[in-house]
Amino acid sequence: MQTHFLRTPLTAIALGVLLAACGGGGSSDTTSNDSKAVLSSPGTSSVTGPASASSAPSGTNTESTAASTGVQTANASSTATATPKAGSVLSAKEVRGDLLASMLDSVPCPQDPSETSAVDGPAFPRADNTVSDSKVQFSLAPTNYTQNPDFNWPPNAILLTRPCKAFIYHPAGTGQYEMNVSSYAFSRTRPVKLDKGFNDFSIQLPVTISDSGLTIGREITMQTKRDLNPYPDAVQKTMTPERKDMNLTADTAFSFSLTSSTPLGGAVHEWKSGTDSVQLLLLPGQSNQAKVCWNVNTQLVKRLQCMVWQVPANWKRGQELESVDQYIVDDRSVYPNEQGMRYFRTAVQPD
Repeated sequence: MQTHFLRTPLTAIALGVLLAACGGGGSSDTTSNDSKAVLSSPGTSSVTGPASASSAPSGTNTESTAASTGVQTANASSTATATPKAGSVLSAKEVRGDLLASMLDSVPCPQDPSETSAVDGPAFPRADNTVSDSKVQFSLAPTNYTQNPDFNWPPNAILLTRPCKAFIYHPAGTGQYEMNVSSYAFSRTRPVKLDKGFNDFSIQLPVTISDSGLTIGREITMQTKRDLNPYPDAVQKTMTPERKDMNLTADTAFSFSLTSSTPLGGAVHEWKSGTDSVQLLLLPGQSNQAKVCWNVNTQLVKRLQCMVWQVPANWKRGQELESVDQYIVDDRSVYPNEQGMRYFRTAVQPD
């Protein structure tokens, strides 16, 4: 399978952050030298305000890291057909198709991220937040989940929040589906200091599942929208456009079989419309983990959004994966008078 360097849309800083979030992906002897150069641990970097270039892992030159790492993307005209290791669904370098299909038809839980000090850092105290609460969502329609009859819903449950044990996973059967990936501003119940926006995006991707594999169509749709509420009227009047709807296309559909393997470590497919683009990335995590990420590069939203999956020992298709974390790296250059990055995670709780 032919490959080429990822040229867009990540900036050098964001690329360094992306790789810093990759984790080891396995034991130290299987982690590439390029990945080692940008690994970070909780607490190695922190900010007291909006995240910036200085929030990259300590001692890492993100400009040179981006130039030397050589993150690669599958050629858009190619289908993932690399030979998997016998009996292995996941290695530090690749993920087998049956596992990738489960990573793409599974709904992560929870979906309420908190702002953090770094891409893998602890949550800010809620009193220090200046950005509104956010929500990340992923769904497949028609759903492949059934309600758990043994789950007792709490009386104050919020319907938009998906309790982890409320539904039972089943692999999506053969047929046509719509995948939705989104994140958006969610709540402003705390009236003070929430003076910075969190713009919305929503992507709809057609999915076909067969007995032998999965395909995401070459044409997708996307909506982006400005979060105007935190800003005074005088600032809102300068923020145009407020919403943008678009159709994005790739050279081909993204297809893989349940027995083939797809490389971990970068973008595997890209959809574009002019200067706007969406990339699907597959990244390694810590031991027995892998990540599905969406890299959005548009006029209103520039955001990396990742789901982290833990793979049980001796996993087989049909067995549920554990949702370890979802995280966001939000490029603040699309917001008025801001720059740098802000980070959000579901695996942490604010004070």
